[in-house]
Order: sequence, then C-alpha cells, then structure tokens
Amino acid sequence: GLYQVYIQDVNSCFYIDTVEVTTISDMTLNLTMLMEGMYDGVGGLVPALLNSVVGIDPLECDTVYVELRDQTSPSTVLASGSGVLSTSGQISFTFPASVIGANGYIAVFHRNAVQTWSDVVTFSATMNYDFTTAATQAYFSNQIEVASGVWAFYSGDIAPQDEVVDFIDQIVMDNDVFNFAFGYNATDITGDGATDFLDQIILDNNVFNFVGSYHPF
Repeated sequence: GLYQVYIQDVNSCFYIDTVEVTTISDMTLNLTMLMEGMYDGVGGLVPALLNSVVGIDPLECDTVYVELRDQTSPSTVLASGSGVLSTSGQISFTFPASVIGANGYIAVFHRNAVQTWSDVVTFSATMNYDFTTAATQAYFSNQIEVASGVWAFYSGDIAPQDEVVDFIDQIVMDNDVFNFAFGYNATDITGDGATDFLDQIILDNNVFNFVGSYHPF
C-alpha cells in the first residue's frame, strides 16, 4: 500500500514523501513453439492427445516440460514446470518471482522432440518468447523450417532420449511400425495416433542429417 516516509538528520533537516510498497508477483512465461512432426501445415499443431485417445480436447496438442536454466551455471535449474501445449503452439507457465531479473535459458522437453533451448534471455515478470519466428530463437539455431519463415523443434529423439536422433531411435521406430503400434507412443512423431511410415520418414531424415540437441553444457 501507500506509506508516508519521514526522514530527519542530526541537524533536524527533514524530508517527507509518499512511497508505494508492492509485492512482486509470480513470473508468467508465455511460450510459442512447434514440433516438426506434429506441425499441421497451416501454422499450428495436430491434436495429438485426442488422436491417441488419451485426451478429449481438440485444441490440445501434447504435454511439454520446461526448465529455466541459469546462464552462468546452465546445469542449475532455477524453476521448472509441465503443461499441455495447445494446437496453436502456445502454452503458459507460472514460476516463482525469485527468477525475475535472472539471465538464463528456456529449455523445452517433449516425448519425441529434440531437447531445445532458447537463446540467452533475462527473465521478466511477464515474458513472451516465440521459438517459431526464426531459427536463432533456439540455441545454436537448432530448429527446422517447416514452412516459409516458420520454425519448429526437430522430431525423432524417442527412446532413450539421449539428445541425438540415431540408429537406436530407428530400431525402436522400426519395431513399432512392424507391429502396427497405435495409441500414445513416443514413436508416433506425427501425432496421428499410429506409428507408421510417415513417422519413419521424419526420423530417418533426421538420422541422416545427424540431428541432435545443442545447449551450453
């Protein structure tokens, strides 16, 4: 609230002022991101949860996990949280006010995407960050252009998630394709509820191009 402040020195000189005392609220982080495999071709994402029969909302894509990492010591997690990414590619998080003013990175994790970090940012009370506008929005420009001027996280790091899309992921993918796997599986890169050749094409291409994660440590 508002308070009257009275200051007097040893010579009886004084100063009076009105100050406002406020409480710093939590940090709000609004993110926009896209996944290569789940990109719907028109600027958004497919309803992967609905397609896999684990969700009922046609406006929800999939669950993502986010960590705020310290710039000086990137292995230090300042705050973290998970939520459901909308088909518009947007998601919001609430983090403790203690992170406000710190410099660091936004690290995003998804069940079949390559771990992707932001460029260095200063965390503010209300912060908007859009990965989709340029490759450079991700650390080391580690994104793929899915449409002209539209960027997305690489897909294909499925099991184990070792930050590299490689032959180990291919083995898991080939097995699920062979067994006609349906449902909520990491191998369903396209988010259509089935593991098939469409998922295989994306993964094989990223294996060929040595796709992996890039971050400061």
